[in-house]
Amino acid sequence: MAVPEKSIREKLKAKTERWIQFFTGVVTRTPWLVLWSTLFAFLVCMGLLVAVRTTLTPSSEYEWELPKQKFTLRRDMILDAQDDVDAAYLPERSDPTWDTYFFYDADPLNYANKCEGPLGVFSPANVKAACETERLLWSRSNYEKFCYLPDGLTECPAPSDSVVSLAYNYEEGPLLDAPFLECPQLSDSELSARWDFILEDLRSPNPRYSFYFDEKAGKRGYPCKSRSFISFGTPLAGESDVSIWDDSQYRKIDREIASKIDSDLVDEYDLRAPTKLQTVYLDRARAGESGRKMDVLWTSAFVENAQFMDAVNADFMWALASIVFVWVWICLHTNSFVVGCVSMLQIIFSLPLAAFFYRVILQIKYLQIMQQLVIFVILGIGADDVFVYTDAWKQSAAKFPDEADLQKRIAFSYSRAFQSIFNTSFTTAVAFLATAISRLPPISSFGIFAALCVIMNFALVLTVTPAIVVIVHRRCLPPRPKNKQQLELVAGKKKNNDDDNDDDASGSGGGIVPNRLPPPTRRGMKAGTSTRFPPLSPLIETSLHSSYSETTSDDDGDVGRPLLPPNS
Repeated sequence: MAVPEKSIREKLKAKTERWIQFFTGVVTRTPWLVLWSTLFAFLVCMGLLVAVRTTLTPSSEYEWELPKQKFTLRRDMILDAQDDVDAAYLPERSDPTWDTYFFYDADPLNYANKCEGPLGVFSPANVKAACETERLLWSRSNYEKFCYLPDGLTECPAPSDSVVSLAYNYEEGPLLDAPFLECPQLSDSELSARWDFILEDLRSPNPRYSFYFDEKAGKRGYPCKSRSFISFGTPLAGESDVSIWDDSQYRKIDREIASKIDSDLVDEYDLRAPTKLQTVYLDRARAGESGRKMDVLWTSAFVENAQFMDAVNADFMWALASIVFVWVWICLHTNSFVVGCVSMLQIIFSLPLAAFFYRVILQIKYLQIMQQLVIFVILGIGADDVFVYTDAWKQSAAKFPDEADLQKRIAFSYSRAFQSIFNTSFTTAVAFLATAISRLPPISSFGIFAALCVIMNFALVLTVTPAIVVIVHRRCLPPRPKNKQQLELVAGKKKNNDDDNDDDASGSGGGIVPNRLPPPTRRGMKAGTSTRFPPLSPLIETSLHSSYSETTSDDDGDVGRPLLPPNS
């Protein structure tokens, strides 16, 4: 009779069982070899990862755009044409590429002092405060290397889009000749005359100065909000193209002037973060009359980028807290500090191993900070896998109590945990891989990297965890005899223990009370009772008298004296 051919599932099951038997045998014999081999493979992967110079991909304003969309293609055509024109003729710093924005608010939300006429935010004290704020930018010694030079100018002009230039009536001309270099305080009459001229313009059909003030200033009769723009120009000296996000010109401007201006502003207004994990910009910069009449706000592409990086770094502090919490929980669940530490290391190691396959094997070069956020996912999955295996190991103790069956116990635990860990890891990895079909690089690359992290964690859990559990298990066992004398000593102690156990079990009276009574204590004793024995319940007292009915003799020959006298 022909034997029916096994199905694919049965063949896979048979191969899995053979692999489990082989691997558990290796783990039983040489668990340290498994750990050191895993560590060596990890170091080799890290060396190759460093050899290919793996770094984070610089951020780009185009990474969240669909490259083949009509809008993107048309926009790229326009930008290419502009680049061709710029390459043909583009004077130094003739493009106002990077702006620093200043906002002045005399009517902030949730604040008692409100905007008041007749000048509002355009009062002498407020104008002086705005001048002193912007002066931190254009008074720097290296500002002349980065200032915007329109219309072929060779020296820095006064900021034409500044409310300070408007207030001091100096909208055009060299900066060095400006009347506001030292920020003198204007009189009420000077600013009132200047404001009357501006108000007439704001109420005209085509106002010129509406850019500087809030939209209700003309109707209200005085402004409550104003703003200024001060630009850094590109291309810088020695460059031929306009700067783009995070290029060499951007980084140079940020390093040499923009970041320093931001620090000066923070110091000027003594901004303080509520906590170490929060930004200083949660504090309020107050200026103007009595120091409390106007909010000062500023921003730029450089400030936004710095704040974004600070926020990311602060979030990774929470990731560190998550790692510590999961590590402590694993230690408590497994009752082992060593297992907890090794389990946490294998979870963390799954990220660089995934980066190795992502960058070296799959040759994917796009790697951003977003991929690192997968640590929160892997912490949960990795800890859960460790719990599944250790619970299976605890259950195996009842089935294989003999130490001689250690390999069977490991095989039972491995087989019991393998299917659960595989199913959860496989479905999670496939779910992440589903995002690979996205045409947006950040989404697709994150899904691929997360799937690789899950796969690496699956491999590490099924190799490192059984090995470290075996090592810790053997460390907790009593030491083995090293020679014949130690073997006889251990055998003698075991025999004495067995005899003692037999004596304890053979006590008279049905074993209700053991022959060895616990030492008496004074806790709970009442006045008038025996100082040697605490009072007993009637049932136990009766049992004691019946159990110790045997007699003993003393030196005087008295026979029949009970061991315990009645307690009456």
